[in-house]
Amino acid sequence: MTKYVGILTAGGDSPGLNAAIRGIGKAAHSAYGMQVIGFRDGFRGLMENRTMRLDSSTRSGILTAGGTILGTSRDKPHRMPVGSKKLDMTEMILANYQRHHLDALVCLGGGGIVASDDNATVPGGREQQHPITAKWPTPAAPLRKPATLRPRSTCCGRRRLTPRRLSCS
Repeated sequence: MTKYVGILTAGGDSPGLNAAIRGIGKAAHSAYGMQVIGFRDGFRGLMENRTMRLDSSTRSGILTAGGTILGTSRDKPHRMPVGSKKLDMTEMILANYQRHHLDALVCLGGGGIVASDDNATVPGGREQQHPITAKWPTPAAPLRKPATLRPRSTCCGRRRLTPRRLSCS
C-alpha cells in the first residue's frame, strides 16, 4: 500500500528550504516508495487544498533556486485570516490532511513554523498540544533557531544548540 507524505513551508523564509524539500522528497520516494505532495503557501495552502506533486521532475534543479518552490506564509492554523476575521481553520486543515491520505506532514520553515506546529499557549498561560500535532505526525524542521526555542533544541544546520550558540546560521 502506498504511503503519502505532505510537505509545507511556513513561517519566515530561510535558506535551505528547497534543499530540504528535495532531500525529504528524494528520501521518501527512493528509500520508502512514498508519494510526496507539496502544499503551496504553508498552512493556507493546506486549508485551501492547493497542492503540487513533488516527483523527481519537480524536485530536479531546485537546489539553486532561491526561496521555496512551495511558497510560504505566516498563517497559523488556529488564527487564520479569512475575510476580515481570524478563524480557527484546524478542522478544515485536518479534513484536507485526511483527503490526501497523508501518513505524515513535514513542516519546514523559519522560526514561525515551530509556533504553528508545536504546543500552543492557551488562555491562562498553560500550554496544550496543538490539535494538528495531537492527531497526526507532523515533524517540524525549523531551518533557523527562533528565539522561542529553548537551548539544546535541534534544527537543520546544527546538531545541537547550546546556550552559547543560539542560532542556526
